[in-house]
Amino acid sequence: MKTKNLFALFALFGTLFTSCVYNPNTKERIEENLEETLIEEKSYSTEEVEYISIDCIYEDIKINTTEKSEIFVQLMSNNPSKIPEIKIENNTFSVTSKVKNEIHPLSCTVYISLPKDFNQKDIKIKNISGEITIKDCTSENMYLSTVCVSINTE
Repeated sequence: MKTKNLFALFALFGTLFTSCVYNPNTKERIEENLEETLIEEKSYSTEEVEYISIDCIYEDIKINTTEKSEIFVQLMSNNPSKIPEIKIENNTFSVTSKVKNEIHPLSCTVYISLPKDFNQKDIKIKNISGEITIKDCTSENMYLSTVCVSINTE
């Protein structure tokens, strides 16, 4: 008797799990919710910047160089209220995630273009689950700290 009830319970759980998680409509809804749009675009002077500090949770970070004389940042996200904070303070250009613990799907990409002739002393990047891509960028010291993220450098 207990075996039949257990089997019925597993069958019910399997049916519910399959219909909720593997439903193709669920995947489409999640992909629609993750679609990013341009939220903010801004340039920052490099005059007082010696250090770059990025401390993020889920954001994808993409750093490259530019011919411009300023740091240029683009923030793309599916949720404008959850974009990271960007500021210059104590000779440090910083990007800091506002999100700590979220259940719903979030998607955000931070594009940072650094001037080619910009000579920052340190770049520190800490990211938990977003991708880090660094292209054509140099620094005296570069520190990367990750948990489950892919790092691409060129």
